[in-house]
Amino acid sequence: MRRLKTFDPIKRRTVQQYHSDHAFPPDAKCGGCKQRRPIARALLLAPLDEAVKRGMIAVNTPPAMLATITVKIKDGSTDKSFIRVSTAYACETCLPTMERTLAKAPSWCIAEIHRGPNPTNAVSVALKS
Repeated sequence: MRRLKTFDPIKRRTVQQYHSDHAFPPDAKCGGCKQRRPIARALLLAPLDEAVKRGMIAVNTPPAMLATITVKIKDGSTDKSFIRVSTAYACETCLPTMERTLAKAPSWCIAEIHRGPNPTNAVSVALKS
């Protein structure tokens, strides 16, 4: 019998299971199999100027609306505005497929993958007395 290294001694969860329960929305499901709880999230971001040029956003969009959908990312010495194009979740089984799909995204987009804690790192937990 294999012993499970638990992070949460009350519910007997690993660090990855704890992260999956608390980092993503409660109703989030894997985008591939649509059944399991996700362990990773991918964001696809497009530069604001490219989105306007390619017709993803209307040219005459009010600045107040743009402020709610843009994200500032520091690119070297300049701040660039990006918009979130899509968000996808993946379980452990579907994660390689999601990574291959993100690799095929346009070169002018940024793909950000949030995987959570590395399962190979040792985690020490100290109980308060």
